[in-house]
Amino acid sequence: MFFKRWRTERRLRQRLAELEAKRTTLEGYREQKRCDMTEQDKVTDYCSRAELGAAIAKAHARGMYPMMGLPEVLVAVTVTPFVTAVASQLGTDLGGRIREALPPLLSRIPRPAILRRGTSPRSPSSLSVTSENGSRIEISDWTPVAALTALPQIDFSGLDGLGDVPATVRWISDRWHAVTIKDGMIVDASWDPRSREWNTHPSFGP
Repeated sequence: MFFKRWRTERRLRQRLAELEAKRTTLEGYREQKRCDMTEQDKVTDYCSRAELGAAIAKAHARGMYPMMGLPEVLVAVTVTPFVTAVASQLGTDLGGRIREALPPLLSRIPRPAILRRGTSPRSPSSLSVTSENGSRIEISDWTPVAALTALPQIDFSGLDGLGDVPATVRWISDRWHAVTIKDGMIVDASWDPRSREWNTHPSFGP
């Protein structure tokens, strides 16, 4: 009788220890996810400000001084269906403006691939596309439609190991940039269609 009770208590202690270990692991995972999202927010903020800065610089060069807001993420979609949709639309009229080009592309993407939606009446919106390795593409309404046609030719696997957080790919000024954070510092790389490589360079701004 005593031996049976001792064995039962030992199994319970082992089970409690296993549950505690799982709880600790889960809390560590959640904390890491919170850190990653914080870093990702920094990357998105950098991309938005860089895109805004480039747009303002072009406007000033033409003698224009418009009031412009930062782009905001409108929807998140997995990258492969999106790039496949773009490829299927090549050779057809994607629309004169990015807002006109996106609806037919999104209609070709399976609903489960659309991860998040949102709206903001205060500033231009952007489309966020995530890839299997965690990298994502953000397409704002300042992105020229012609830039979409380059997406199927981009090697997104080249972003592996670029930084400590998944890279965010964004059309800034005149080319696609991949931005991430490594050792607490912004890493900015641009896609060179001739060499088919991501080349790092000094980040925009301070």
